[in-house]
Amino acid sequence: LADRLSKVQAGVRTPGSAVVEETKDEFLETLPPGDTQPSEVCLHVRLTLGAVGEQIERILAFLRLDEINRAAQAGQGSLDELIAASDADSASRRRNLERLSRCLQSMSSQYERSLVEDEEELARDGLPERRCKALRVLVGEKQVFQKAQELIRQKQT
Repeated sequence: LADRLSKVQAGVRTPGSAVVEETKDEFLETLPPGDTQPSEVCLHVRLTLGAVGEQIERILAFLRLDEINRAAQAGQGSLDELIAASDADSASRRRNLERLSRCLQSMSSQYERSLVEDEEELARDGLPERRCKALRVLVGEKQVFQKAQELIRQKQT
């Protein structure tokens, strides 16, 4: 599947190469780098507040392909059979929404402080300019995570 997927994505020509699609916020990388027979495809995503809804759908498609590929490798059927079964499986989308939510939660839990704490500090007078800039970046990142989780919750209902 990794080989098929890499051929579908224009620009991935050699093992270990990466391709940036039109969005410039997402790219695929075949792994391991430099291997003549890549065994994995890694999706790198820079979530943006304005496009997070569309990005979630593209990530879900990637997770679905990963789920299908793992089932094929476990001998649960051919890729064609598993893709057809996945198309008819409403639980597949739910599983992948939950998986994505857990991934986002894991990443956002790496921050030492909450969004509210950063916003409160940013609102204080007299902060050094460098600290203000750092806080703005942190607040922006956390807002993207928050928005993504909100959208996932909406999609789960």
